[in-house]
Amino acid sequence: MTRDKLSELTEVYKSLKDIRYRSEQDWKEVVRWISPRGGTFDPDTDPRYRNRDDRQSRLFDKTVYSYSNTFASGLKGYVCSSSSNFFSLSTKTPRDETEEVKGILQAREDQMYRAIASTTFYKATETLFKAFGNFGTAVMLMSFDREEMGFVFKSLPLGDCYLMRNRATGIIDVLFHVEW
Repeated sequence: MTRDKLSELTEVYKSLKDIRYRSEQDWKEVVRWISPRGGTFDPDTDPRYRNRDDRQSRLFDKTVYSYSNTFASGLKGYVCSSSSNFFSLSTKTPRDETEEVKGILQAREDQMYRAIASTTFYKATETLFKAFGNFGTAVMLMSFDREEMGFVFKSLPLGDCYLMRNRATGIIDVLFHVEW
C-alpha cells in the first residue's frame, strides 16, 4: 500500500469517526436497553475492559431484550435454518436444465450445505441477526483459514465498525473495523 493511499484511508476513517461521534451517545443508550450484553458503541475501549456486568444491572424490564432475541431467532430460522435448505442452484434459463444438469446442481448444493455446516456460519448468524434487529444493519466477516482449509464466519460488533456508503450506487463499500 502506498503512503498516499494510507493517508487517504486514515483521513476517511477520521471523518467517519467524527460523523458517528455526533450520534454515538444515542446509540449507547439504545444498546443499554436493547442489548445490554451484546454490541457496544465504545470503540475506544478494549472489549476486555468494557463493564458489561454494570450494564446488565441497569436493565429493569426484560421485554425489549426478550423480543430482540425472539426476533433474531425467528429471522435465523426463516432465512438460514441449519435444518432445511435455504438456497438452491439453477441455470439462468430453467428450460435448459436436463436431468443430468439437475443432478449435478443438486450434488453441488449438497456439497455446499455440508461445507457451510462445517464452518462457524450458523453460530455467527445468531449474533448477526440480533444486531440486525436491534440496529437495522449488521456486519459479518468471512475469511479463509489456510491452516484449517476452510471458511470462517464472524459477526463483528457494530460499535467497532465504521461503514461508508458509495454515493453513486448507495451500496456500502468501505468498512473500517477496530480490532483489539
